[in-house]
Amino acid sequence: KVFACAFSPDGKHVAAADAACRVIVWEADSGREAARFDAPSFLTISKGGNLPSCGLRRLAFSPDGRSLAVAGKGSSGEAYVISGNGLVQVFDWQTGKKSSEQKLGGGNTQFEGLSWPGKSGWVVAAPFHPANGALYFIDPSQARILKETPATMQVYDLAVNEASDAVYVVGRGKAVKFEIPA
Repeated sequence: KVFACAFSPDGKHVAAADAACRVIVWEADSGREAARFDAPSFLTISKGGNLPSCGLRRLAFSPDGRSLAVAGKGSSGEAYVISGNGLVQVFDWQTGKKSSEQKLGGGNTQFEGLSWPGKSGWVVAAPFHPANGALYFIDPSQARILKETPATMQVYDLAVNEASDAVYVVGRGKAVKFEIPA
């Protein structure tokens, strides 16, 4: 099962994450595998040890294409249960080396939206939450939260416009635009 995929900004590579939390990056034109690494902080094994559950739900390349952000639910020890911390990690996809990590929330957090806009310098992540979500603006170089904004809705996905001054969020029966002040 593929749980997430993303194209690099130049369109030359495509990354995908599978059920075992393996991230594979291919050359888009040839289909040749360019890199492979594991993101084990997202992996939970069911009781009995035979059913892996990957909490990795979203991928986003950095604007320069050198790094790959991965987001979802960190390993909680309970397969198929949305419990545990939301987790965003940044990797050098060519080496598989993790450069930063940000744990967010507690108990019931799984990131379902992720974007690394070209003109920003930040990553925006949005968790699915049964009541109301939030937008987390994260500095990927220092793994710190720059800003948290209530989303006032369940968030299923998000997109950032080209100018990086608005985030569009979709959720249960809603689509909302959030302006980002300069």
